[in-house]
Amino acid sequence: MSSRKRIKYYHFIFMDIVGFARPGMTPAIQNRKINFLKKIVLGSKIVKAGRNSVIKIWTGDGMALGFQDSVEHPFKLAIEIDKHLRKYNTKKSDRNRIDMRIGLHSGTVEVVRDINNEENAAGPGIIIAQRVMSFGDAGHILASDAVTMNLIDINPKYGDALHPIGTFHDKHGQPLVLYNIYDEHTGNPKVPKEKIVAPTEHLRAEREIQILDSQKMLVRHTHTYVFKNTSEEEVDALMSSVILDAPHSLKQMKLQTFDRHKKPLGRKIILDIPRRKDYYVKPNPPIKPGQIYTYTESYSAREPERYFEYFVPKETGLFEFALICPQSAGDLSLRIYDVDPVGEQRPSTIEPEIARYDDKTEIRWVIDRPKKGKYLRFEW
Repeated sequence: MSSRKRIKYYHFIFMDIVGFARPGMTPAIQNRKINFLKKIVLGSKIVKAGRNSVIKIWTGDGMALGFQDSVEHPFKLAIEIDKHLRKYNTKKSDRNRIDMRIGLHSGTVEVVRDINNEENAAGPGIIIAQRVMSFGDAGHILASDAVTMNLIDINPKYGDALHPIGTFHDKHGQPLVLYNIYDEHTGNPKVPKEKIVAPTEHLRAEREIQILDSQKMLVRHTHTYVFKNTSEEEVDALMSSVILDAPHSLKQMKLQTFDRHKKPLGRKIILDIPRRKDYYVKPNPPIKPGQIYTYTESYSAREPERYFEYFVPKETGLFEFALICPQSAGDLSLRIYDVDPVGEQRPSTIEPEIARYDDKTEIRWVIDRPKKGKYLRFEW
């Protein structure tokens, strides 16, 4: 068989046990953890169903599996493993609990035979899956954009559990677009810690919503970001994500991106489904190390649910939110909440500034240094 014929496309799940080699982990404890992990993985109906098309690789403190037939298999297996471990850890001590981190990626590999004559995989597909996993902390299920796009193509509802956390560079300088998989029952909603080094420092973020039609609740969003490139490399792509109340095409949204001189910026669409758009903004020229940069995105959309949530992805100097209402909108009930990653919300004590004019009212909240990983919810 030629090497060309052995190049195949697989959907990978790569996992390892966090803290496997830390002090106090005796061989007996390590074996117990590995054996339980093998039991739930090899006992999974997902793995059994694809027995003839699954590559299984043991790594000492974890494993990798590659599926040929569907990207859903590693996704569903990750969720199944997470549920088993949640139940297992309920009555375990810190030393005996099993904390996993998981990475998902789809890509090509060369199928080879290892020293034990077992099928193994070599190539970018499995290497990148391991790098995606390496960004995570205990309980994280992280996925590349290749996995995310395939999943949402199969079932748009999967998008509810896929949360973009940005574009990051691994130790080899390769950019990876990462998504965190979680909901109220699965995964770790926290932003991964020190393993991900963001290349920018947010100095200011401004969000403005102008109500254009109070009956249809058609609004115009204007989002402006001011940040500093704190890395030693040029930044040539910025990730943005828009979640919509109602289905919209990019043409309907009239999406615009431009710099502080009103110069249009290029875009590369990552994900385009009716209620969600993920894309890169392309600064031209790239942002130099140490440079302070400002850019704005603007789009129109219907907001029948009458709320807006902002996730604070990293430390931000100042956050400002403004709601601009025409007189025809009448009196609006204005509320702001602090929301944790799994959806529990508490009323905020921050009071808005209100300015009334002949034809409109402006309500503005200014928040100094909002906490990283926090959600802010504005309702009207």
